Amino acid sequence: MMDVKIILEAGECNGFLDVCILDQHKNVLLKPQLNLGKNEINFRCELPNRLNFILSNKNNRRDTVVDPLHGGVVRDKYIKVIDFYVDHKPLDRNRTKQMFTLFTENNGTIQSAYWGFNGNVELMMPYKSSFEFHLSNLV
Repeated sequence: MMDVKIILEAGECNGFLDVCILDQHKNVLLKPQLNLGKNEINFRCELPNRLNFILSNKNNRRDTVVDPLHGGVVRDKYIKVIDFYVDHKPLDRNRTKQMFTLFTENNGTIQSAYWGFNGNVELMMPYKSSFEFHLSNLV
């Protein structure tokens, strides 16, 4: 078993994104209730594994507010991975930004730690130990 701690930043616009974390066997590991700003998420999972973060509750027409004058996003309903720890050891932040693949409900694929759409985020973990996980994710 491996301890996982994820620091997530949650953005609010008409509520928050819902997230459900599943393992490769579709067992629910966690359904955290997010708050505005930083949230610490802790759970345990076995290796090897494939984690799935199921994202829902975003309406793209009303849950992103764009400044009509400049075109920039003013408010958004999103989740952003800030830090990722495995067995109490942090992964490099630059590597963390590249580890996740979001498959949107509209068949888009985004390689990012910023999740602003409904869909499924996958994290492949084909490792036998947390040590191997860390070695494979060095920058």
